[in-house]
Amino acid sequence: MKALVIGIDSASPFLIEKWIDKLPNIRSVFEAGAHGVLESIVPPESVPAWQCFATGKNPAKIGIFGFTYIGRDRHLKFGRTTPDIGCFWDIASEKEMKVGVFNVPGTYPPYAVNGFMVSGFPVPTRKVWSYPVDLMGRIDSAVGGYEVDVPLTKPTEMKGGEKAYLPVVKRLHDKSLQTAKLLIEWYNPDLFVMTLQGIDLVHHDFWKYMDRPDSPYSNVLRDWYINMDDAVGELRKIVGANTNVLLLSDHGSAPVSSALFVNKYLESNGLLTVKGPVKNTGPDRQCRLEQDASLLDRGSPGAHLRQL
Repeated sequence: MKALVIGIDSASPFLIEKWIDKLPNIRSVFEAGAHGVLESIVPPESVPAWQCFATGKNPAKIGIFGFTYIGRDRHLKFGRTTPDIGCFWDIASEKEMKVGVFNVPGTYPPYAVNGFMVSGFPVPTRKVWSYPVDLMGRIDSAVGGYEVDVPLTKPTEMKGGEKAYLPVVKRLHDKSLQTAKLLIEWYNPDLFVMTLQGIDLVHHDFWKYMDRPDSPYSNVLRDWYINMDDAVGELRKIVGANTNVLLLSDHGSAPVSSALFVNKYLESNGLLTVKGPVKNTGPDRQCRLEQDASLLDRGSPGAHLRQL
């Protein structure tokens, strides 16, 4: 293998620096090469951040602005990776390099490359999530049922709450890592691009416990950075010392104390109208407004803001 790209979704460079003495594999990558802090894109979300990384272009150049967004035709659009936006793995594929793309957010539906592609979240249920198609069954059999994402997005939505949520995230991580190692073994690609989601999933709901030493969850984030470091070590061991390794994140994380809902602001100032009745318009459900909202022709700069 010539190059291994490991994306650690949502990883904070500041937390890596804080815990670097507990992260020997990441520290080894740092010491063997160069490292630093880069700015993410706007909006700093997994989609389109991973696509911007893969193309070197900003969201406007590739036409992807989020997992979902309102297009120029005012219809709801879904961010998706396509061969025509110029991802570096497609360039390598065209040059007859064998490439593997695994679990990169926004790569559903998968498409043909000189190698394989396994879609990252979001993936609809009962849909094809791999190229070639028969790779799905092979992975499922090998890992005891492949999982693209956790079944529910928040611990509060799960029976058993936070305590039950963490083992589900760990199971997802373990299956992702196992699948990545199997794909390397099965295909031996020249270029392998992958991401792991565990840190992103725990950041959302366990960051608040870092400063609460009396909480049973106070070390969850630290332990997950250690989990990711272990994964980096396992992957580097498989590909060997002669493989170039790139570690990166799509965006960082930080505590959130307030939120601005642009649609609500525009509506309250007479700049937004809504067709028909609107349901679930509480502050945590403002995204529902997007599907039926239209801007008045008064030069408004935009009306879409998703929560990270």
